[in-house]
Amino acid sequence: MRAVLSSQDIDRYRKQINQNGITGVVKVYTELLDKGYDYAGWAKGVATADTVTGRAAILFMKNTSGKEFSKEELNGIRVDMAKGYLDALEQNIKKGENRSDISFEQARKFHGEVFKKHSLSLNNWTLEVPMRLIGNYEGGKQAQEAAWQRIMKTQGDYVDALAVSNDLSTKVSDYSDGYYYKNRGGSVISDHEYQTSNFAINTKHKVSEIDKQLAQKWVRNISIIKPFFMSENKREQPYQYAQAIDGFTPELQALHEKARILLTEFNQREGIAQSSTEFENTAAFITASMHKKKMADADIIGKMDGKLHVIHDTLKLDVAIVDPHIAAQTPVADSVAQSKQTEQQFEYETQQRQLAQSQSRGMVLS
Repeated sequence: MRAVLSSQDIDRYRKQINQNGITGVVKVYTELLDKGYDYAGWAKGVATADTVTGRAAILFMKNTSGKEFSKEELNGIRVDMAKGYLDALEQNIKKGENRSDISFEQARKFHGEVFKKHSLSLNNWTLEVPMRLIGNYEGGKQAQEAAWQRIMKTQGDYVDALAVSNDLSTKVSDYSDGYYYKNRGGSVISDHEYQTSNFAINTKHKVSEIDKQLAQKWVRNISIIKPFFMSENKREQPYQYAQAIDGFTPELQALHEKARILLTEFNQREGIAQSSTEFENTAAFITASMHKKKMADADIIGKMDGKLHVIHDTLKLDVAIVDPHIAAQTPVADSVAQSKQTEQQFEYETQQRQLAQSQSRGMVLS
């Protein structure tokens, strides 16, 4: 059972966030989660990037907005989301519902307000399109709230959170084909259930063109981050990932995410099972290696002579070659440090070129 919340609790939480920023946010979510408020689990995962679902939410926001966010910008969004959550909880308290977590409508409202403040939109929220489809075709607001409660109950972590995330992905994928299906009782069923059951007792219905297009766009964006749902079935190693996110520059953060995606694809293709720590170590090592080679992007990871070849198909074919055993054993922090040394070396080389050019111009003038 959830613990009772008071207005004094909310004021204390706000003070903690105002004084301590993102650190305060995490502490507030931790306390609320301990008190039985399930949404705090999902929100904490986004604030700390220590769960698959939390990282996926951040990546989805980046992919759909086409923006790169600095650490300060991301933390600004996280802080405002926490404040929005507290406002919603306070509304419940004022209505006498001092044990109630937030509803879907409340979550959607403050997500919309925070995203607008940061020049984003609700379409940058992972749940906006799935919930729209559920509302339009599966029973309106009542169906949305029922789905929301199932989602919240998982607290955003462990296998059940991955399962509900996969279910949503499958659901939207079905809608993206332009049709949805109902059984004899009127409940929406999956395309797979429709195809493998008695057609005579099930019915096929058409999705509106705008919803079909929204679903297709959502599926394209989610497909980039879906490897995280498929490849990890137990608790993350949060600190390695957080080190990379916090340590790499904004430009390298994008390269790091690409390295993680390509490494996931490579491991699945080759049937390689890495621990979470080995995976994060390797992804960070690859990022530092690409940076050293001045690679701005990559298309695929292959293997030749026991080494990983990270390839970007340009006119001169950029390649970074990595020893997978060394990469897996090199801590993320070491790769981040290496990237900073590389950046310093690049800056030094630039200064030397500028100095040489300046001296050359001086000789010509004299």
